[in-house]
Amino acid sequence: MVKQGISMESAFAYLDADESGTIGRDELNKGFQLMKISVGPALLKSLFVLLDKDGDNEISMLEFEAVFAPYLNTKGGPVKEVTAEELENEITGIDKETAKDLAK
Repeated sequence: MVKQGISMESAFAYLDADESGTIGRDELNKGFQLMKISVGPALLKSLFVLLDKDGDNEISMLEFEAVFAPYLNTKGGPVKEVTAEELENEITGIDKETAKDLAK
């Protein structure tokens, strides 16, 4: 994915397996599994809470975009590498320790 680049819409669609227009907790977990990224239950819960700003147990495109837009190149270029410092900002509102875990 990094070498080819990815649009916001295609990243969201990749995770939205049932094409409902939202990403559920199971879809987020399965997306990580498909990408061969190991995410433990505690980190998955933290990520979901981070993304699900309105707390409705679904991640909408707007919620997804609010967090990931700065890191995904919508012009088809490579995905920007994310550092812990970039994750820890006013948009995400997460602490340093969580940000370091997410950046791994």
